[in-house]
Amino acid sequence: MPGQKLFVDYSGKKLGIINPDTGEIREAELFVAALGVSGYTFAELTWTQKLPDWIGSHVRAFAFYNGVAEILVPDNLKSGVLKANFYEPQINETYQEMARHYSTAIIPARPRKPRDKPKAELSVPRPSNSSQQRQRASSKVNESLGPQIIPI
Repeated sequence: MPGQKLFVDYSGKKLGIINPDTGEIREAELFVAALGVSGYTFAELTWTQKLPDWIGSHVRAFAFYNGVAEILVPDNLKSGVLKANFYEPQINETYQEMARHYSTAIIPARPRKPRDKPKAELSVPRPSNSSQQRQRASSKVNESLGPQIIPI
């Protein structure tokens, strides 16, 4: 059913962000949310995978989609899922409160089950080790995020 599931995860790859004033490089995390049927994807950079960034990214994804899916399907990130278990996963209390506030359910992907892996993971481009392909991927991210990112 369209709009029923929203798969959420971090890409696992960090992106280097250059401060234009100091030249300092700081690593950012790529949060990705993808609707289950259409694959329509929301992505944003955050500084960490910690709970405030995790919750904030969800809220901004809901605003992007102009609504909330019935079910959130996170991978088993510690900020959201304290203990992975197929029958009774232990969800972080703050994450659960956010879900209650938005009237949605959280059903984490089963651990070590590749077919359950969130669609969000599949939405993230995975460049090979070639520097030319990394540069192309970096350029695409830079184009989509505008002036906030400087190529490295």
